[in-house]
Amino acid sequence: MTHRDSHETVAIALSFVLYYLADHPDVYAKVLKEGNMDKEWMCHSRESETYVVGVDMFLNFAFRNVVTRWGEILCPCRDCVNGMFQSRIACRDHMIIRGFMPNYTFWRVHGVALASSSIQNENDNEPEVAGAGLVSDSHAF
Repeated sequence: MTHRDSHETVAIALSFVLYYLADHPDVYAKVLKEGNMDKEWMCHSRESETYVVGVDMFLNFAFRNVVTRWGEILCPCRDCVNGMFQSRIACRDHMIIRGFMPNYTFWRVHGVALASSSIQNENDNEPEVAGAGLVSDSHAF
């Protein structure tokens, strides 16, 4: 798979997520709620139970919101840095063994960008499509 194919795959996956959320407002409301998830666990030691439980919570969130048709997500570990699709098991192993990529607390490619866009929209009182610009963000890897 080439670098360009990866971008196209990400764009297709994100387009599907946006379409799905537009058709399922109940799911979108859940994404908004979970988007504000506490991320303090990310600062704990990777050997701690708190960190491992946090990784599992992150994976539950990500796999509910942005899983591809192959059952994979972009892995946010230090080595993959959201550039490689991995299975749930591989992502979990990577995040526990290698850790999260530095400064990845706004999970923009794992569903939080959708929630943030909507919250900003409410604050601005300007109509905007939820997740607008998200597909173009996928090319920033």
